Amino acid sequence: MIRAFEVSLNGNRVCTAGIEGGGVVALTVNYVSGGYGDELFFNIGGLVTAAQEHLLWDGGKLNVGDELHVKVVDTVAVDEPTTRYSADSEKDIEQQKAYARDMIKKLGWTVNETAGSE
Repeated sequence: MIRAFEVSLNGNRVCTAGIEGGGVVALTVNYVSGGYGDELFFNIGGLVTAAQEHLLWDGGKLNVGDELHVKVVDTVAVDEPTTRYSADSEKDIEQQKAYARDMIKKLGWTVNETAGSE
């Protein structure tokens, strides 16, 4: 059996999201407000731990009054995710270095890098 989330929005089935074996399934509901306006949305995603593979089932915009329903179930079948992608550790490291350099510059700091450290 697979532990899963059956998700519906305003009475309409969205998906049944679950991972067989080790992993994480998450449903997030977000409200973001501020200088750029207001955003209200949800995402259903997960991670297959052993493969470090990220999964996305669905998500989208929400409006005031919407009803998002989640039922936790044990099932033999789940929906295929709409998107799968693996972490690229080399790309991640380069992005982290770029972020660190940007922050160092914003803070007015300097860094001495030795050859081969890039």
